[in-house]
Amino acid sequence: MKRKINENVFIFVVEGTLYINSNNRKYEISKNQFIFLRKNEEHYGFKESSETLKYYWVHFSDEMEIQTENTLNPNYIFPEYGSIEDSTRLLILFNQMMDYSLEKNLFNKNILNYSLSIFFMELSQKYIETITNSSNTINPVINDIQNWIKLNFQKDFSLDELSQNLNLQANYISKLFKQSTGMTILQYVTDLRITAAKKFLQIYSIKETAYSCGFSDEKYFMKVFKKIEGITPSQYKKAFSLKYINQ
Repeated sequence: MKRKINENVFIFVVEGTLYINSNNRKYEISKNQFIFLRKNEEHYGFKESSETLKYYWVHFSDEMEIQTENTLNPNYIFPEYGSIEDSTRLLILFNQMMDYSLEKNLFNKNILNYSLSIFFMELSQKYIETITNSSNTINPVINDIQNWIKLNFQKDFSLDELSQNLNLQANYISKLFKQSTGMTILQYVTDLRITAAKKFLQIYSIKETAYSCGFSDEKYFMKVFKKIEGITPSQYKKAFSLKYINQ
């Protein structure tokens, strides 16, 4: 269905591929990719999705109009179409915004506008980080280490196992990683596990989350989570428990 609406629309895909034509240009938007549709510009789906498709979207009026990277002194900086490598924080903010929209006793409607502003500022920050990271030269060894850890952080592994898989000495890996990233390998693994845990907690129990994210002990997971996030897994789970997902 072709349509023009008198509102801006932001769409963020979390699963599958969305095929949409906006202003006579075709886009294939996959996981962790987004598109910003300006008001009164024609858009429509040009192809049916053959797989499960899930996405978040929000409509907003002129007061919240996005200013893209071509605008002077913009409030928000990101392209009208793009992708974000790590969408964890964005999805949390989107869920929080939806929670507010479903709250019947919201004391001030402006909280929705503020939530949307925070979301777009976070998106702008992620976009700027993506540009910055792509322009920096990354040591290929560090890149190999990070990629291997990202594929294996959900299981219990040792530094020796990591070094054997990369055919490098353990001491060399440990020292180089600390010098290049400013954190130890253990800190990096823990950060990945807690980041994943924040996603899992929105769906699974604390125990299931702990084991799914590489923690062999539920109590230790709760202790680490509290130390890093400042709240317990139970408090975090409760804060982002409401959901409204259109599939």
